[in-house]
Amino acid sequence: MSGYQPSLSQLSNITQQIDKYQMRRGNPNLKSVMYVSNEMELSWQSKHVNLNLWANYSYDHKPIMEETFEEIIDGSPYAIRMYDNQRGYHKLNVSPSVQVKLLDNKLMFNVTPFVKYMVS
Repeated sequence: MSGYQPSLSQLSNITQQIDKYQMRRGNPNLKSVMYVSNEMELSWQSKHVNLNLWANYSYDHKPIMEETFEEIIDGSPYAIRMYDNQRGYHKLNVSPSVQVKLLDNKLMFNVTPFVKYMVS
């Protein structure tokens, strides 16, 4: 369990023009973020087969993420980019692994898929 703070540039109350169509705006109302991360690994081995399962779950409570919206300024439309606290961010990583040993461990086959699932 840990946390992180918004940067000073994200907290500033200044609007800067990026180019002809975009502006970046600070948000002084940003709050710090708390996150939790858990990791698990299970293993089983025999003479010819190794099985592994690795999993990681993390959750950020009210993470700081960029959002973009349109605003008309002096009659011209601009894409305004700014950071705001969102509701939540869940991330699940799973990686099973199978290793088969053949010919007295001289030949090994290893298969390790990886799945990443995120909800924001």
